[in-house]
Amino acid sequence: PSPPPMTPPVVNPGDVNDISQVDHTGAACMQIMTPIWTPGSVVQFSASPIENLGINFAYGKHAVLSSTFSTPAGSAAAAAAAAGSEWVHFGTGQCRDSSGSSPNHQNFDEPTSREECEVKAGTVEGATAYEWRSELSGSPALCQVYTEPVQQALAEDHHECYAVKPSGYDLLFNGGYCTTGYQGGWNETPADTAAKASLQACVDACDADPTCMYISYQADNTCSRYGFAAGECAKTDSAAEYLTFQKTATAVDPTFAASNAVDGVTDGCNTRGAVSPVGSGYWRVDLGETKNVGIIQIWKSTDIGELSNFDIMTSSVDSFEASDYDFCMANVDPPTEAYDSYECAGSSARYVMIRSEDVSTALGLCEVKVFGVSTARVTQTAQEQNPIVCGLAQGQYAAHWKVTATNGVYNYQAGFTVTMPSPPPSPPPPPPPSPSPPPPSPPPPSPSP
Repeated sequence: PSPPPMTPPVVNPGDVNDISQVDHTGAACMQIMTPIWTPGSVVQFSASPIENLGINFAYGKHAVLSSTFSTPAGSAAAAAAAAGSEWVHFGTGQCRDSSGSSPNHQNFDEPTSREECEVKAGTVEGATAYEWRSELSGSPALCQVYTEPVQQALAEDHHECYAVKPSGYDLLFNGGYCTTGYQGGWNETPADTAAKASLQACVDACDADPTCMYISYQADNTCSRYGFAAGECAKTDSAAEYLTFQKTATAVDPTFAASNAVDGVTDGCNTRGAVSPVGSGYWRVDLGETKNVGIIQIWKSTDIGELSNFDIMTSSVDSFEASDYDFCMANVDPPTEAYDSYECAGSSARYVMIRSEDVSTALGLCEVKVFGVSTARVTQTAQEQNPIVCGLAQGQYAAHWKVTATNGVYNYQAGFTVTMPSPPPSPPPPPPPSPSPPPPSPPPPSPSP
């Protein structure tokens, strides 16, 4: 008889409704759902097997949280850190209070340079600022050290006013303010009026708001506050009278350190992990060299942080600017179980960043593993809605597809399993033929006569 027909392979997408099995001539095929679709849209699909993944590129590598990131290279804060300074340049001019008067100060004529004046100021108890007057002013060089609050630099050539850096903040740039992310501070409320009275009052107002990440201060004018949700602060090209500060990196409890997410430990996620402060949720790992990133597996911390919708971003540039990163996945749903696998379509990158979409919660990661591109990865580009993809071998997959439509770019992801049917059993072999009967015995010999 003929062998029974082959049953089609089973594609099990679990709870995901965006991907479904298609019976397509007995091959392992799926239909990819694209609910967002306009004429001319392009679908880019990629699926990578998640079994036998190989080497975890992230294990033991250097990782940082938004609470421990390095000061951006080239910023005023980086320059101050390099010089070992705890002062910020308030402006060219005489140090003055909000009324334009000179606060209480001491005069020192021994220093012969601004740098020596700064060293001298560091020896004065309670110093809040110093002013260096050079000989180019037409008067003898002079170092003035202030012990009362200084709120502005009254414009005058050949005078430089430096103030003590406010605790918990670094000067991001001297002049200009953030172009995006404005939250408040421009005289909208009575509290804004109080916050603009001094730099420390502005700092206090930002400290009281966990979503505040930057302040742009001008004495008696504004204490503008900005949030992290709009990305890193971008400087305006003008408004030189403003000082813009960024919240300083703070020490992190080792229980919540960034390195916890690359130590290979995936149990105990309810008591440890990499946890960022509220209001600044991102984590980044340096893979050490550029890799072709294929699969990223994320374990969530359960009781010491939250993992709401997040972005997975990759870059070859050592940067914390969102504009330097490519979105592997945007606004991803967190794992429904202990962990989930996310497909990155072979992104070439050295840095992988996980960024929370919800800055009102603390980003909590238990473990992050990064794996390379598999030779069994299946890719397809189509220009039709709900395309069919074939050619999948047996195994578990993470899939990622991007729809580039005329009204935007939309990302989807799903996990699924392909189970190939067992081949039908072979028919039993025919029985061996019966043995031939033995030949007849020869007749007995005739008797002798």
